Amino acid sequence: MSRGRGSNVEETRRRLIEAAINLLARDGAQGASLRAICKEAGQRNTAAVQYHFGSREGLFTAALDHVLLAIDQPIDVTPALSRELGLHPNPSKLQAFVYRAFLPIVLLERRHPTWGAAGQGLLARVILGEMEALTAHMEAMVQAEHAAQVAQLVSLCPGVPAAVMDTRLAIANPAVIIYGIAAAGPKVGLLLDFAAAGLAAPASA
Repeated sequence: MSRGRGSNVEETRRRLIEAAINLLARDGAQGASLRAICKEAGQRNTAAVQYHFGSREGLFTAALDHVLLAIDQPIDVTPALSRELGLHPNPSKLQAFVYRAFLPIVLLERRHPTWGAAGQGLLARVILGEMEALTAHMEAMVQAEHAAQVAQLVSLCPGVPAAVMDTRLAIANPAVIIYGIAAAGPKVGLLLDFAAAGLAAPASA
């Protein structure tokens, strides 16, 4: 019986998180009311949110964390996937880095059909600063990863100073995520190669 209760708890959490992702992507934080989220999740009252997440803000944070965890899972870039997305069949180390960094985001809808598209929309809103609390949370979560990425990119592009690379990566992230979502097909390879070229371009004075 305890295993049954545990599975029910996890199912309720999952439903609430996915409902929050969908409504946050569609309506933003102001429009994603607890009543609407609970209705979408099949819950009769808003007490479920308090029980599982402590507050509305706690649920929103859990929803973003759910998306971030999903895009942290690497993509297996098979030859078939490379052909489908127009990726270089023998990528350079820099191209391979860019593919690893951005494909999990671009292909989120394919990997998670029930909420992936909404997850992409939520990321776009957060990156554009529409939800200040979630933007600050995501920045804190990815800060260490961002620093590691900058260090790796500098090793791949030794002519680009770390400060310049930091700025370029900060520009590339929203650009590739927002436009890559719309180009999740053969054009993705062109977009990612464009991003790689921009990261490696000679630095001006």
